[in-house]
Amino acid sequence: MGITLQAVELERHTKIMENNTSHVQGLLKAEKNSRINMDRAKRSKAAAQASLETLQNFKKILDDQLAQDSNDKAAEARRLVEEHQKQITEKQANVQKAVEDVTAALQALEDARAKVEALTKQDAACRDMIHRTATNVAEFQRQLRGLGAEQDNLLGIFHAVDLNRLIHQNIRRFRQRPIGPLGALLTVTDGKWLLATEVALGFYFRDYLVSCTADAELLRDLMRQAGYQRASAVTACFDAPMHRIPASRRPANGFTPLLDILIVHDTAARAPVMNYLVDKAHVESVALVENGRQGNSVNHDCSAGQHITAAISMDGDWYRRKGGLRWVDRNGRVKRQHCRLIADLSEYKAALERDLEQTELQLGAYHEDLAHLTVQLRHARAWEAKCAADWKMANGLKNRVNTELHRLMMQTPEMPRFEDDEEAGTMLTQLASIQHELASSQIQLQTAEEALALAEQSHGQAVKQAKEEQTRIQEQMAEGKRLREQQMEAVSKLAELDGRHSAAVSSREQVRTNLAKLRRGVEVAEARLQQVLTAAKQVCSRSMGERAVQLAREFVSEAVRKKLASKQQRDRQLAAMGEEELRRMHMRTVEASMDYAGLEKQLAIVNSNIAKAAAEAGSNDLQELEIRLAAQSKTAATRYRAYKRMEEMMQRFQTSYANQMQSFERLRTSLMDITQAKFAKYLRRRDHDGKLEFNHMERTLKLLVRPKGKNNRDVQAVEDLKQLSGGERSFTTVALLLAIGENTESPFRCNDEFDVFMDDVNRRVATETLLEFAMEHSMFQYIFLTPQEIATVEDARQQLMKRRRIQLPPAFLRTVKMHPPRPNAVQA
Repeated sequence: MGITLQAVELERHTKIMENNTSHVQGLLKAEKNSRINMDRAKRSKAAAQASLETLQNFKKILDDQLAQDSNDKAAEARRLVEEHQKQITEKQANVQKAVEDVTAALQALEDARAKVEALTKQDAACRDMIHRTATNVAEFQRQLRGLGAEQDNLLGIFHAVDLNRLIHQNIRRFRQRPIGPLGALLTVTDGKWLLATEVALGFYFRDYLVSCTADAELLRDLMRQAGYQRASAVTACFDAPMHRIPASRRPANGFTPLLDILIVHDTAARAPVMNYLVDKAHVESVALVENGRQGNSVNHDCSAGQHITAAISMDGDWYRRKGGLRWVDRNGRVKRQHCRLIADLSEYKAALERDLEQTELQLGAYHEDLAHLTVQLRHARAWEAKCAADWKMANGLKNRVNTELHRLMMQTPEMPRFEDDEEAGTMLTQLASIQHELASSQIQLQTAEEALALAEQSHGQAVKQAKEEQTRIQEQMAEGKRLREQQMEAVSKLAELDGRHSAAVSSREQVRTNLAKLRRGVEVAEARLQQVLTAAKQVCSRSMGERAVQLAREFVSEAVRKKLASKQQRDRQLAAMGEEELRRMHMRTVEASMDYAGLEKQLAIVNSNIAKAAAEAGSNDLQELEIRLAAQSKTAATRYRAYKRMEEMMQRFQTSYANQMQSFERLRTSLMDITQAKFAKYLRRRDHDGKLEFNHMERTLKLLVRPKGKNNRDVQAVEDLKQLSGGERSFTTVALLLAIGENTESPFRCNDEFDVFMDDVNRRVATETLLEFAMEHSMFQYIFLTPQEIATVEDARQQLMKRRRIQLPPAFLRTVKMHPPRPNAVQA
């Protein structure tokens, strides 16, 4: 179809060229004729000029002869001739002035007409701008109305609100819901590429994808109903996986393809949309460049690879390469505020409102310019009419003065009679005749000059038209050359397509031949199959045969699976294969093994296994083996049920054990936290700081103490308690025993000589802490042994009651003084 259109266009262009050529030939002929007429007028003018000069010379001779005659009649004759000549001269001056007036009037009329024509063109251009601007205003208003109708999504940007409503109303008529408009599903990873994406893919933003031809026809009908124009309903496979793009089609050397910045948030639509853009717009082979330098590098130096023939910049400029041609398509149409892949709908709406306001201001300015041009055009047309009237009046005056001049020239002055002087009379007669011829020569000269002026004007116009037509023909010849090149390219493509068509026809004939062979083979196979089925029915029924085939397939599949698993352990390449590839290999191997030879081989293996099992069972009697198998199967089933019950009980025990262990871990962690907090609490009573580190795996406990570290974080922690003083070590021991005793259930607690190495302050604080712990845990019995003064214990008791503001009963603390050991007594 495209080649036919190109042929029609070329034929039309050829006819135009032929017409223009004949027209140019006519213009050249007219130019030649005008040049001949101009030469003829020049010769006529020269002849008239020569005749006039001859007559003037002859008249001068006669004037000289008459000047020598001194009589009155000669003087009268000279006076009459001079007056007649003076009148002619005055009339000629009047004619010249009238000609100048006509020329001036004609020039003024041409200027007025040129001004009217220029103003008319400006008026038409202004009206055209008003029409286009009004159309833009209406379009902006329509877009804003569309955005107002659908505020929760981007459908308003693409004018798809009405179409979306129709799709919802007819959703049951679609096999699958259409995907689109595509622009409403797309975003970009970086906002700086919005303009480039709009320029590159804006043509596809209003398209829809459908799953079948019937859905495409239905959607096109809904598009017509909704007035949704400049969009396509494209059939695509929704279930197809996303195209895998090889590295040979992507830009190299760090250039990013347009495909990588596109995002489709709808998971179900991602594969169809991306596949469509790859197939139609080749987004995987379009390189993104940040400036013109990178674009020229891709275009001229092939820095993104020889296979990359297109790049687009952030400003939307295309850098293209085709064969030996390289060019740049500058973006002068799309502005950044018009990008439709914008995340914020309000931002796009604000940009539209700003454009609408600016366009309305431009429309008002154009209306003002049109009003001003209308006034100017009215004045210019009035001035043109006045200039036309002046030119007509000046032309009439010129014609009248020219007529009077001709009449005056044709008149001969009445000469006096020289009856007595025949020679003088002859001279006067000759002078009158010369005067008359002189007037005629002047008229001829004037006529020749006018004819020459007209011929020169006609020749100039002919030359100008011929040059303009030649320029136009040269342009048309260039256009014809371009069309011929396109036709030659189309013819070469057609030849290539014809070759492909011939190859396809040959392939089709080959396929038909093969198909006929296959059909004959199918007929033979069907006959053979019928024979096999007849023979098979004599062996078993069809259902039994299908069951046997199914069992055989399962057996072969299991055997192949085991074989692949064994090979996978030995073969690294097989082990590195993916799950899907292994599945396909397994299916291929199973299908290859399901032929007659493979099944015969498997049957032989099975029969061999049966014979081996029968030999191991100690009998070749199948009936006896079946009886034994039934008994063993019953025993195995009983044991299996018992095993399953034990397995369920074990599972419950394991679950209970896991729960108990979780509870134990939570309890142990809680006890660790409580013990750690109590230990730190008791140490801070002496401005110490410390912590406990439990290692349950090694069953160890580590103490870290920082003496006087409560208010000084820079103190180094001590791990070896031998580095502490005696009082600090004893107080740390008391704090550890109290912290651990917090979580033990022993009803009796005994501390022996806990204050031996303490000074008075540490001893008082430690004793007070022990008494406080005993008060808080009244269910336990505490025994404290000390060789120190008992008065310190009473002081600690009083200090505790004062600090806690409580009254301890006398029975709370009972002091027993131990007697020294008896002499010669056995010490434990």
